[in-house]
Amino acid sequence: MYVNPNNHAMDGGRASSAMEKEAVATIARMFGWTQHLGHLTGGGMMANLEALWVASKSHPGMKVVASELAHYSHERISSVLCLPFEKIVCDQNGRMNIAELKKIF
Repeated sequence: MYVNPNNHAMDGGRASSAMEKEAVATIARMFGWTQHLGHLTGGGMMANLEALWVASKSHPGMKVVASELAHYSHERISSVLCLPFEKIVCDQNGRMNIAELKKIF
């Protein structure tokens, strides 16, 4: 990794890419999925970034909606990606207010 920090690409890291595919396939099998596509990341914020980016490309023009208790990275990353973002209030038990959520849709 010191020599090639771009080790996630097949042309730069064949061995680690094969291990990543194996790991993703194993995780998919845990959920009973026969079709899958995945990427391992170094942490939750990068995973959130990639997930929101993919969602924005597959569902353009949609708004990101999250509980007010969601990780702060969702709002920050939505801003970086220029995606509209809205927080939904929660009750004392941490449950999202469904009436407020329904107002959005």
